[in-house]
Amino acid sequence: MVHKKITILGGGSAGWLTALFIKKVWQTVDVSVIEDPNALPIIAGESCTIPFVDLLEFLDIPLETWRKQVDGIPKLGGKFVDWSGDGSFFIQPLFSRYLNRYYFNYPEFGNHNDFILGSLALGLSINEISSSSRLILEKKVPYIDKNTPPILNSMWHFDSRKNASYLKKLGIERNIGLIEKKFVSAELCIDGSIRSLLFDDNTKIDGDWFFDCSGFSQLLLRNTLKQDFKNYQEEFPATSVVAWWDDSSGLPYTEMTALKNGWSFDVSLSTRSGRGYVYDNRRINKDEAVDEINQTFKKDIVPIASLTWDPSLSLNPWEKNVIGIGLSTGFPEPLGSPGHTLIGLQLRLLSEIWNPYCLLNSVEEKNYNKKYQSMITDVIDFINLHYKTSRNDSDFWKDQQVRKLPESLQDKINQWSRGFVDFEDFPVYSFENYAAVLQGNRTMDFKIFENKLIYKRNSILEDVRQEYQRLLAEAELITKNCLSIDEWKQND
Repeated sequence: MVHKKITILGGGSAGWLTALFIKKVWQTVDVSVIEDPNALPIIAGESCTIPFVDLLEFLDIPLETWRKQVDGIPKLGGKFVDWSGDGSFFIQPLFSRYLNRYYFNYPEFGNHNDFILGSLALGLSINEISSSSRLILEKKVPYIDKNTPPILNSMWHFDSRKNASYLKKLGIERNIGLIEKKFVSAELCIDGSIRSLLFDDNTKIDGDWFFDCSGFSQLLLRNTLKQDFKNYQEEFPATSVVAWWDDSSGLPYTEMTALKNGWSFDVSLSTRSGRGYVYDNRRINKDEAVDEINQTFKKDIVPIASLTWDPSLSLNPWEKNVIGIGLSTGFPEPLGSPGHTLIGLQLRLLSEIWNPYCLLNSVEEKNYNKKYQSMITDVIDFINLHYKTSRNDSDFWKDQQVRKLPESLQDKINQWSRGFVDFEDFPVYSFENYAAVLQGNRTMDFKIFENKLIYKRNSILEDVRQEYQRLLAEAELITKNCLSIDEWKQND
């Protein structure tokens, strides 16, 4: 068998994860990563979700070893502060243990969908059914001690550059080629596919398949193949960020605080906190954003980075013999940690559809892109839902109240308002995640579900109450003996 040559343009997390994944699944291919030796990975993407953790496990990367290399701290969800403008907060927890209870352990209540709808109809807090919520409120981590496996798999905060460096080290150890060159252009075949990459030292590299992991530079999909990216400026009201480092807040969750012209984040690592203000650059500039930060948090920050991005996305990350992974396909905004989430989901999709030994196949290409588009739609809808709030203390938030929602999200809300939820329509974020945001921002009345449920049986709402109490008791029992985040850090 002739080995296929896979060339990945760009390192960083996306490039090395792609290389490690391909080498694990298709062991007979030749994989090389091309890095510009003068380009450092960006300081961004320091919060991940479960698909990224699942990817690490699939790649045989021991979680305990990884998190020590990247200054990792468990992340159990998000705490949203003042998004309604009244000083309140809500929690969007990690639902994994709760969902596993339903999908694998056959609980007493039975129908998972009916339980969720019943809880909403009764006004019971969705986030409290997850033990992660209690851990967040008590600032605990899912460890009883440092020698025992965690009681639930958490998400993580980590240092982005240390993560990229560690993945690169693993890739080289696993016989993935590293080529340090600066990309200049590409040679195309008659059919529009790429034949070879050209570099500033007048050399070129041929390949069978090329992966665009060049980040915001988008060197292959957008600049070489001239692919049209869809502009989502209207869907994303905040597309600039100013970032700074602070002493570690020691939070086992991401804290997101609504400000006058956007929102700020606090991502705690073991050695520092990565903080930032995601703001609307049509209303304020960087200096004004810094002033607002200083006034809000009573400090004089020193920005380490500032960035404005174009919220245009590729809806066809597979074109000819090029597949884009990560930021090369575009970036919506940081809310919901979509970056590493989509990397994990894209690579899983790759293993289901792509075959490096087959000739270019438009059917497989279309199938891959169609499924990717459903993921992007879910990401866009979920991010936009957070801005559907009653806050109106500034022009920015007043505009959110009248801003037209994406058609796909409005369709979902219209369905929910009529008492119908398609539980299969959430390829990235579960309905529980959507419901936690809707409840937190207090923007929807769920009483419509009550009549729909009692048509099934009169006792169903009482059954919901009993099951809800069982889940609360379970969450309390699970978290009772867990370590505080400070105890966990001290015992490290």
